[in-house]
Amino acid sequence: MIYLKIAFLNIFRNKRRTFLTMLVIVSGITSIIIFGGYVQYMYWGLRESFIRTQLGHIQVYKKGYAQEGNIDPLEYLISDYEQVRRLIHEVQPEVRAVSAQLEFSGLVSTSEKTTVFIGKGIEPETDYLISSAEVIRRGRDISQFDVEAGILGIGLADGLGVNPGEFVTLLTSTKKGGINAVDFELKGAFKSGIKEYDDKALKIPLSLAQYLLNVKEVSKLIILLKNTDDTNMVAQNLKGVFERKGFDLEIKSWDELAPFYHSVVSLYNGIFRFIGGIIGIIVIFSIANTLLMSVMERVNEIGTIRAMGATRPLVLKSFIYEGIIIGIIGGIIGVTIGIIMSCLINIKGIPMPAAPSMTRGYVAYIKLNPQVSIYGFVLAFVTSFISSIFPARKASKMKIVDALRHF
Repeated sequence: MIYLKIAFLNIFRNKRRTFLTMLVIVSGITSIIIFGGYVQYMYWGLRESFIRTQLGHIQVYKKGYAQEGNIDPLEYLISDYEQVRRLIHEVQPEVRAVSAQLEFSGLVSTSEKTTVFIGKGIEPETDYLISSAEVIRRGRDISQFDVEAGILGIGLADGLGVNPGEFVTLLTSTKKGGINAVDFELKGAFKSGIKEYDDKALKIPLSLAQYLLNVKEVSKLIILLKNTDDTNMVAQNLKGVFERKGFDLEIKSWDELAPFYHSVVSLYNGIFRFIGGIIGIIVIFSIANTLLMSVMERVNEIGTIRAMGATRPLVLKSFIYEGIIIGIIGGIIGVTIGIIMSCLINIKGIPMPAAPSMTRGYVAYIKLNPQVSIYGFVLAFVTSFISSIFPARKASKMKIVDALRHF
């Protein structure tokens, strides 16, 4: 303990140099806390946006739908979906809602214009939960009491030049290959934030979609959980239940259906590691410079304590202690200031422009994460230890006679 005390006193001999070194460490760690918190918020926001834009936490299909459903979706429909829904609620208390959907496509027309659409038959009483990231821009959403009604993506509504209260016509192929059409009243226009989706999407009640396609089945069941962290556990449990019951079903979790999310995570992880590496290098050189200058100023002192019996390992250990103490103090201060700065930023957030392919911006926040704070502190500690090795070795290898003669 006496050597730690001496090392602590030595680092404050030259307060100005120590302060500048601490400033570098604190600035670096604070930057890591803030940027790391921003990245964590991006991950969380992007994940929840995908989940609550018709994706859900888990999707249940008839086997084969994931591979062939895009080519011929009406050949892979779930017939006993109400039984499956009841079973899911019975065996998984973590489930918040199970919403049935029927996907289809065709032509949508007004009296003047016709274009293609990608449609979904939905259950309004549960769909609002899994599509909470979508915003109604004009009119209102459809309710469980609407029968012949629907909503369009804002881009599709603008392209057709149709407003709430007007009627549009849907034309599509039935499961048996026939042609069917229905008229419905437009209740509103929604905006998901993804332009390509908003330009083609429409939603109508499930019963109307089933009538249009002449089916009684659904394409999928979308499961929304109370907690996203339970996704893998619930998915594995449901797979086991379906196998035991002999259901011809397959399950996909949200992360299997969102490759773009994983691409963004990989990109930001790479940027975060790169920034952490740069900060680490800066800290190493700063502390090494501080300790090396300290060695040069204390040559006579080193010679004196060596002459009094101090061994080379003891001198080596003393200077390494100094570097470690600088790193610990700087790390603690950096993490503290980083947390305080993050809380101040979160008072109003950071206005951000719309991302590529998105149609609206957002307000970003700093999501404090213990792992990021620990990473920042460990970075300060490790880099301080590494940067102290060379000056410590230089001090320990000094010859006693040469050190005592130094002026």
